Amino acid sequence: MYRYPEVRANCQKMVSLLEEITSSSKNNENGITSEVCFIEDLSEKETTDLLESLRILSRKRAIGIVTKEGSGPLPISRSKQPGRAGFLVCYETAPKSSRSEKTPVAVYPHLINKKRIDVLPYLSQLSSSGIVDPENADGGHLTEADIARMISTFPDIIEEGLTFEALEVEVRGGRIDAVFRDAEGRPLLVEIEIYARSIAVEQVLKFKTAYAEEHRIRPEDIRIAIVCGRIKDSTLRA
Repeated sequence: MYRYPEVRANCQKMVSLLEEITSSSKNNENGITSEVCFIEDLSEKETTDLLESLRILSRKRAIGIVTKEGSGPLPISRSKQPGRAGFLVCYETAPKSSRSEKTPVAVYPHLINKKRIDVLPYLSQLSSSGIVDPENADGGHLTEADIARMISTFPDIIEEGLTFEALEVEVRGGRIDAVFRDAEGRPLLVEIEIYARSIAVEQVLKFKTAYAEEHRIRPEDIRIAIVCGRIKDSTLRA
């Protein structure tokens, strides 16, 4: 959070709830701790590392964290800086590890399926009902349709500079789940899966060939990607 007077009341509520959560005996036994950090106190490298870790988390969990028109304040502002209104980052880490060794597993507020998940309701839920798994705190598992809506609405979840073109694009031999255009004007063909296996790689490669032929584009000028909830280890290595 920042030390801006206009966001002080909201940030004080966050801090009060955090103190309430971490002071409970049950949460102490489970090793839950909290730390209040002011953005102004971070070095330039720490700020850059924080923003990059949040972007990676955003892509991994298919959530929107960059402020846009109508979204309300989110962790990353339109100017690509930490949001002014304050935000919560949840880490899963070994005791005594430094901030640089921590890996974020959740961030609030964020958007998922065009629905805003705010900090205070999440903390209130933690306070009243105990520990909530951040991976499942947003109400159920994603479907392929959920992922399609999210990436078409927030293309920068995949990569900054992407422009959404279409969903379910018909080509010879099947249907491409989503097509985008990158900052250099190259098509990006996306296969959406809940659990990606090797067949997803084969599928998107087949569509790349068909798309190149139908649009008279060199295959090497077409990019491909898989957006998924989970991916099999052998598929990731491939």
